[in-house]
Amino acid sequence: MLLLLLSLLLLLLLSSSFYYYNTATATAAVASSSCYFYYYYYYYYYYYYYYYYYYYYYYYYYYYYYYNNNYYYYYYYYYNYYDNY
Repeated sequence: MLLLLLSLLLLLLLSSSFYYYNTATATAAVASSSCYFYYYYYYYYYYYYYYYYYYYYYYYYYYYYYYNNNYYYYYYYYYNYYDNY
């Protein structure tokens, strides 16, 4: 992407007869690259949000698993407590 921008800048400097045409081309190329980077940033943000959602789901699953184990432990303790009598 940087090589493309540098080549467009070199083309802009070398050709003086098509100055306005090359300026429009370079402007379109910069806008396209910024749109690409914005899309990449949005994709990265979406991936990060998905990872955060996955982490939250994993944390919820772990908490649920811990709650279940704790519940079974409480049930086991309750059962053994009354089993001794």
